[in-house]
Amino acid sequence: MLHGINHIALPVRSLDVSDRFYRGILGLRAVGERPGMKFYTAGLHHHDLALMEIGALFPVSGFSHFCLDVEDEQSLAAIYACCRAAGAPGREY
Repeated sequence: MLHGINHIALPVRSLDVSDRFYRGILGLRAVGERPGMKFYTAGLHHHDLALMEIGALFPVSGFSHFCLDVEDEQSLAAIYACCRAAGAPGREY
């Protein structure tokens, strides 16, 4: 079934403040950046965390997501079915 989380992408108000937390406090290693974004690793993947600065207003963004490592397509289908059974909205594929 599920092997773990591959990476997490989060919107943040300030890359500088967030960088101090994720690098300075949690000890993640910076592995890259793009305008308005920074990427960090805990050593498992190229990046385990991606941050996107969106400023003081914190709107809902399609960028916010997390990615899971799963054993196979059947495992993914089983996880999806559990989410649907628990009331999560979704589409049938």
